[in-house]
Amino acid sequence: LTQYPVFPWVLSDYKSPILDLTKESTFRDLRKPVGALNPERLAQFKKRYNEIPDDQEKFLYGTHYSTPGYVLYYLVRKAPEEMLRLQNGKFDSPDRLFDSIEDSWNNVHINPADLKELIPEFFMPPGEFLINFHDLKLGTKQDGSRVRDVILPPWAKNAQDFIEKHRMALESEFVSQNLHHWIDLIFGYKQQGEEAIKADNLFHPLTYEGAVNIELIKDPLQRDATLAQINEFGQTPKKIFDTPHPQRFPKKQREESIKLHSSSVPLYKPHTVPSGFLTPSTPAKSIKDVKEDKMPKLDNLKISTPIIKQWTDLDKFKLEEPLRLHRHVVSSLCLSSDSSTLYSVSQDKNLKLYSFAQKKQLRSMNVCQLALSSCLLTQDEKSVIIGSWDNNIYTYSIDFGTISDTLYAHDDAVSCLALSDDVLVSGSWDSSVKAWKLRPSGLEKVSIAEFVESDSSVRCVHLNKDATIAVSGAEDGTIHVCDLKSRTMIAKLEAHNEAINDLQFTPDGQRIVTCSSDNTLKMFNLSGNEICSIDVGEGLRCVSNNGIQAITGGEGGTLSIWDLISTNKVKSYKLDEPNPINCVAFSANTDVIVTGVDNGKVYC
Repeated sequence: LTQYPVFPWVLSDYKSPILDLTKESTFRDLRKPVGALNPERLAQFKKRYNEIPDDQEKFLYGTHYSTPGYVLYYLVRKAPEEMLRLQNGKFDSPDRLFDSIEDSWNNVHINPADLKELIPEFFMPPGEFLINFHDLKLGTKQDGSRVRDVILPPWAKNAQDFIEKHRMALESEFVSQNLHHWIDLIFGYKQQGEEAIKADNLFHPLTYEGAVNIELIKDPLQRDATLAQINEFGQTPKKIFDTPHPQRFPKKQREESIKLHSSSVPLYKPHTVPSGFLTPSTPAKSIKDVKEDKMPKLDNLKISTPIIKQWTDLDKFKLEEPLRLHRHVVSSLCLSSDSSTLYSVSQDKNLKLYSFAQKKQLRSMNVCQLALSSCLLTQDEKSVIIGSWDNNIYTYSIDFGTISDTLYAHDDAVSCLALSDDVLVSGSWDSSVKAWKLRPSGLEKVSIAEFVESDSSVRCVHLNKDATIAVSGAEDGTIHVCDLKSRTMIAKLEAHNEAINDLQFTPDGQRIVTCSSDNTLKMFNLSGNEICSIDVGEGLRCVSNNGIQAITGGEGGTLSIWDLISTNKVKSYKLDEPNPINCVAFSANTDVIVTGVDNGKVYC
């Protein structure tokens, strides 16, 4: 925690009912460290600096902007066990706990012992660290008020709204034009030495890298005391820049650069899409054609820069005759990286390859004698990994057009697969989840991890990006979180009232998005806290997400996009027949969206 990431206070307005990001007075002065924001307090620091004898190392600030105590001050609701460990088994005094954002900002202005900056969680949705999910008994303050959820500024409706607006402030034009000053203070040439003195940015010597060589301290008591002191004071980040950090180009100059680039280089190379696919009904607009008045509006916010949202082009797609690739339920789909080839498997036991460019089916292969449940494309795109109800996992060689490897994986049907780099995770009706190492020659025959923690059939699995944590959703509505390195289950969540049909990590690996037959779309963090729950009005079969939004396939044939921050529906599209959407896949730039339904049709 002594080297926990540090972010700046970017706002100074925590009182107004409307957050106006067009006014300079709304923002904190990023040219100054926190200790220099209040001239009267800075004068006291300088007075003490001048009183330090010349034979001692001088400093302005005896405390730091980032220490373990400050980090846990912010995270007490999210990681109470860490605070209890730091505080010898009890929480800090209620009057010293993180209770109000405005009060915390005021305190770093007036308190000579408080110079703390912020942590990344202040800019990362959904802001669960601001909510007392665990109903912790944090005590009563001297004014008689109980410490519960963090008190937010008037311009924030809730924690999620605060994070969204706070991040917009971070990405605003004012901060973009001034953040380089703060970088110079924290990571750059104003961090140490004469430039630090000129910038009123000089901290206690022990906070700087290389200030003391612990290995040279022979006395173990003195060594422990020095380490404890370093941990108490905090640590200044490693110096990265020796010269002033460049300022970001102004917005007008950036837009001119984008216009120049977009006029000379195509934004994307379109390819031919066969009939039966969902295609843009209007030509794609260049960046310069996007109007601010078409951007989504947020309550209690004035902003001078457009808000970027994703996955909102579904209304530009139109439906033609679907492809009839299979005779029965389409259970899984995947696309090649260039979106030119579609791979699909079905309960009709067949693997199909379809070419967008040639507008025809390239291959059809009867893999086995029972239904196929899932398919994944390997990273090198030379093989398709297929799960089957016959308990096997098959590896299909795209180059040779044959099954190159067969692995007897489970004691019952393989119901789901997930792949990250060279680690494959499989789930089964036998209630187990297994992890396998993928080699160029195929899957290793012995699993690297096995979990039999579920009490019912496993319906879905997913892996985080680092392939260190696997999550599974079961028929009884529970989620199991498994650590592949230690081979232990680290959490069991009672998530839904009915079967979990699909689940997925957010891109940062910190949250899990789930969908169920109980008509709900939910998001949880790894601690088991429910961050949001959306009643969508129909059972859901599949989900994918980008961390902010989720796209779902419903049992009534509805493809929908949901905002995970506001929990509102962004867009929805009804297929021509009310058949359940079992799976969804899309290209990296989302210009191709593919869905597979119960009657064997594929829409794109």
